[in-house]
Amino acid sequence: MAARLFNLHMPVSVGNGIGYVGLNSGGVFAVDLLNGVILNQVTVSSAVQDLTLEGDHLYVLTADRLHVISLVDGAFSVVGAAASPIRPTLIHQRLFVGGGTAYATHRNGYNTLNVRDPSKPLLITASASTQFGWRQIVANGSGLGLAAVGPNSPDAAPRVVSLYDLSDPRTTEVVITAFPTPGNARAVSIFNGLGYVADDASGMQVINYLPYDAMGVLPTITRTTSFSSSTAEEDKSARVTAVVADDVQVRNVEFHIDGSKAFTDSAFPFEFRFVPPRLTVNTKSFRLRARAIDTGGNSTWTDEVTVSLLPDTTPPRVLQYSPVGGGKALRSLSAYLDGPLNAATLDTSSFKLFSAGSDGQPGTADDLPVSGGVVTYREETRAVTLSFASPLPDGHYLAVLTTAVADLAGNRLASDFTWQFRVAAAVFWTRTTDGLWSDPLNWSTRTLPGSNDNVIIDVSSAEVTVTHPAGTTAIKSLLTHERLVVTCSILQIPDGIQIGKNMTIDVAAKEGSPSGSSTHDVIPRPAQLIRSGLAIATRHLDISNKSIVQV
Repeated sequence: MAARLFNLHMPVSVGNGIGYVGLNSGGVFAVDLLNGVILNQVTVSSAVQDLTLEGDHLYVLTADRLHVISLVDGAFSVVGAAASPIRPTLIHQRLFVGGGTAYATHRNGYNTLNVRDPSKPLLITASASTQFGWRQIVANGSGLGLAAVGPNSPDAAPRVVSLYDLSDPRTTEVVITAFPTPGNARAVSIFNGLGYVADDASGMQVINYLPYDAMGVLPTITRTTSFSSSTAEEDKSARVTAVVADDVQVRNVEFHIDGSKAFTDSAFPFEFRFVPPRLTVNTKSFRLRARAIDTGGNSTWTDEVTVSLLPDTTPPRVLQYSPVGGGKALRSLSAYLDGPLNAATLDTSSFKLFSAGSDGQPGTADDLPVSGGVVTYREETRAVTLSFASPLPDGHYLAVLTTAVADLAGNRLASDFTWQFRVAAAVFWTRTTDGLWSDPLNWSTRTLPGSNDNVIIDVSSAEVTVTHPAGTTAIKSLLTHERLVVTCSILQIPDGIQIGKNMTIDVAAKEGSPSGSSTHDVIPRPAQLIRSGLAIATRHLDISNKSIVQV
């Protein structure tokens, strides 16, 4: 499923080839930057204001809450949250995380939160300064922070760049000095010890906010890693973070593998994400060390450690597949895995497609194999694709990736991976988690279904709830095998509805409609109601002269 995430305000953070995107709908997506495939998604409490990657977690800021998403071992789930109180604001808030502290700006200040235990974030200080023009604050890792801030909140009001003392996260109003800019400072960042300012119509400004280090005091540096200090698994994503300190400030940190510089991080938090080499007869370990360099050129190395490589014993895992739900005129289907595969294990005997037999249900004894497909593998995107010369006929299908599929270390899929999809002239729900009907990104066409569209909501790999919020929607027909909740709205479906899961229509609060059974008034005769699968609490479901059929 290729990512097409359109949004006026779209916070983005990038790490190790994956982009993390937050939307106004509250959706947070992990996108493979090589191919645009959405690898994971989760929903937080409200519109995403900002997000940032630090360590092995993604931190997501909504209007009044900080959410923490774990990325450990491929997970993508919310593991912690904490309140971040704000003053009412019309501007998007910003977030910075580093050194175990999160800094969340709002209209008249910034809150600090303790995130040393990401699963238990805690509010430290809820700031309420006298300035109402806060935009952003970023830390330099040596106890200081640069902020774009002004006395008033309107966009026309001037803002400056101020230097703050961040040494104690309990105090949030210790201003050291300010740097006026010719424009209106909207955003700041730090790179190699210099401040870079997005200064509205005046362009980018560069600020040398601290004198260079002239005292000759060496910085200090230690490291933390996402793997054991002495062993790491081959071909598995790894992270090393440099924990630094200096009497002035650290300019950047170099990370060296086997005596060669592999990466330089020039902004706090200083981190390096990489994939350890493959274990071979000649490569059984790698050497790792890091060097912190301050703005005076003084540097300190960590001790060099030798990290022994462990064989990859983790079975490959399917991260995403396509199509989800289904589509029109499909010629191909794909599965995206979490690591490189042995291409010799990929063919039509390990990637199969079946069409539903006479019973109409895939995954049963009368399924029919679909022949004529060709399997291809793209190593750079880790995508396995089964393609056909002609579009698949309309119908219900079962795709199977078998345990014959293996990675380069010989590990095979732990079990067959299967998913179902349909081919039809319809608009399909394509989200594998709960979501809103009103979000175009949840539909196969990336637009909302209309009055001429047949709608199918059927995600075989998950149990999801689709919520239809306030408003009136007219579609042609509906087939759903997921729970559908219609709230404070009217859903018009003139060509019929098939329901395989409970459907709740509850808009009793709208126009003073009484709650309670009103089945005969809701659906004009002739009609047949599924009393076991349809809960009605209002008179706002409009289905004209058709039957409801349980499937």
